[in-house]
Amino acid sequence: MTSWLPDGCPHIPFGAGSSAAGDPLGKIFDQTASPAEVAKQMQAAVLNAKG
Repeated sequence: MTSWLPDGCPHIPFGAGSSAAGDPLGKIFDQTASPAEVAKQMQAAVLNAKG
């Protein structure tokens, strides 16, 4: 699953992209977004960090 990650990948699980991918989780806890919406936001952050 992580075969596309380059060696020393800076965004998962640490680095600038990690907060962009993790921040949407708060929306589940405060019930401002559905799990499906949060998953889309997290995936978008990962794809953006991937470049």
